[in-house]
Amino acid sequence: MQKIHRIRFISVNLYRLMKLCWGICPRETTILVVIRLFQAFVPGIQLVLTKHLVDSVSDVFAHQHNVSQALLYLGMQSLLLLIVQSVQLLEQYNNSKMQFKIGFTVDEQVAAKAANISLRYFDTGSFYDTLQRASSGQSQRMIELLNGPMQIVQNTITMITIIGVLLNFSYVTAILVVLMSIPPFFINHHIGNMRRNLLMVLIPISRRIAYFLNLLRGRETAKEVRVFQLQHFLLGKWKEQFNKQMAFQLSFERKRIWLQSLYDIPNVVVMTVNLGLLIWLGSKNGFSIGDYVAISQAYLTVQGVAAAVSLSVAGIFENVKLLSDLLAFLNIKVEEETTQTDTPAIHFPSLNQHGIVVKDLSFAYDTDKKLRLKNVSFQIKPGQRVAIVGDNGAGKSTLIKCLLGLYRNYDGHIFYENTDLKHMNAKLVFQHVGAVFQDYSKYDFSIKENIGIGDIERLTDDEGIRAAAEKSGAHEFIQKLEHQYETEVGNTFGGAVDLSGGQWQRVAISRSFFSKADLLVFDEPAASLDPFAELSLYQSLAKLSEGKITIMISHRLSSCVDADLILVMRNGEVVEQGTHDELMDVGGYYSSMFLSQLSGYQKKAVAK
Repeated sequence: MQKIHRIRFISVNLYRLMKLCWGICPRETTILVVIRLFQAFVPGIQLVLTKHLVDSVSDVFAHQHNVSQALLYLGMQSLLLLIVQSVQLLEQYNNSKMQFKIGFTVDEQVAAKAANISLRYFDTGSFYDTLQRASSGQSQRMIELLNGPMQIVQNTITMITIIGVLLNFSYVTAILVVLMSIPPFFINHHIGNMRRNLLMVLIPISRRIAYFLNLLRGRETAKEVRVFQLQHFLLGKWKEQFNKQMAFQLSFERKRIWLQSLYDIPNVVVMTVNLGLLIWLGSKNGFSIGDYVAISQAYLTVQGVAAAVSLSVAGIFENVKLLSDLLAFLNIKVEEETTQTDTPAIHFPSLNQHGIVVKDLSFAYDTDKKLRLKNVSFQIKPGQRVAIVGDNGAGKSTLIKCLLGLYRNYDGHIFYENTDLKHMNAKLVFQHVGAVFQDYSKYDFSIKENIGIGDIERLTDDEGIRAAAEKSGAHEFIQKLEHQYETEVGNTFGGAVDLSGGQWQRVAISRSFFSKADLLVFDEPAASLDPFAELSLYQSLAKLSEGKITIMISHRLSSCVDADLILVMRNGEVVEQGTHDELMDVGGYYSSMFLSQLSGYQKKAVAK
């Protein structure tokens, strides 16, 4: 039963992959089929020409006549060789073209899928192993997979043709050739399974190797590597993983060589016996030199073709299994395409009556199932400015990701007006929300593009981009740059200008200001800003938030004083909520945190 399931699995995925290849490059696939059919008959033609050429040359050497006939066969063989070489060059170009096309399509589909699937997948290390298996070397595997069935057909035709030639001379030789072609199939199939298992083991190790090398070579870690003298420590970790990888690979090579030798040694013995049999038959039946050369060449050719067939079959099994990771990855549902209702919302709610209502919200990551949010409930009224405060690890950023729809595998409900968030597809939600995350992205683009991607459809709105930069305070330093908004920024490519942490943060905030969002979220928006820039930012936020819901996470409680609603989180729960004055009157957890920070500022002021 297991074998039936395996065969069905291989057949279904082979069909899907072949269909995918045909859809990407039908013309190149047709050319490949024609080339394979031509190559299938070449060995048989070569055998016939070789026999006649050798016999003609022997006759010329023995009797000094029929030179023209010998030259004719030589010319025909040379012409065939020229055609074969030309076809091989055409095949190389055709394969390169196919690989580019397939590689582009596969990379595009993998990148598009990775950019759209749920954020929760990126919270597990195993996902990155899956992603690497789905994207590494798949275009080459698809070319090999496409070639596999064609090579089997080509080599089968070649074998039938040549075995037909051998049958004219010796049934025993033909039978031995067929029998010796069977073991390579099982050996190569087993080696293919071993290779795939090896790949599953090596991918996590290779990711660790790359990680340690990046730590040693990366710009972001260069300072700490030197200050803390981490060179030998990190090199030791890299060597440990490298040696582990090498041990697995060498173990595989030893097993592969041992399995191959189990076939090669008996095969050499059988080949020697077989060719000796031909010599004996030739002495009895009067074979010519051309006959012997043709027969021995046919035998060796069949052995090579038989091995090629077994490799092709084993390669199909191996590549289908490896490419199944690609198909499984591409089959992951994209959230913007799915909702938990048969009648999804078409329009985004206006958020002008009930605002956002959260009821009994609980959330756990897929990796540990520990609740990071526990029965969280609150309401954000239209136009309110909300501050979320609490200890590190209290669940503030997780709550934000749920509110934005980045995580949808939560229990409970989040309502935008009267519409459940899960009843709106992700794309609709993302078109109406804007955010500056604590780990905001730094794009090695121009400043104009860095801000403009806040609303990608308005990327050419220069006035709007400048207005957003003015609100965040970024315009002040941008106008001092040589190319101003056209300045390329970042440190990945040469010729770009690298910005300070505060400047990057202002650009990220500008990006959020540029978006036409109904809901704005700021996770530690002033973390890299100086006190004057921080004050200016909060004044801009106050103006920008008029008529919009604005949510801000901050550890500086002084920035939360003017918030309309403060949510105090602890251990995944909202333990207090209200205005600053209300929470101070309660004298609870918020009050103790605020007074603790305030006393710290006062002590510093007295000390000065």
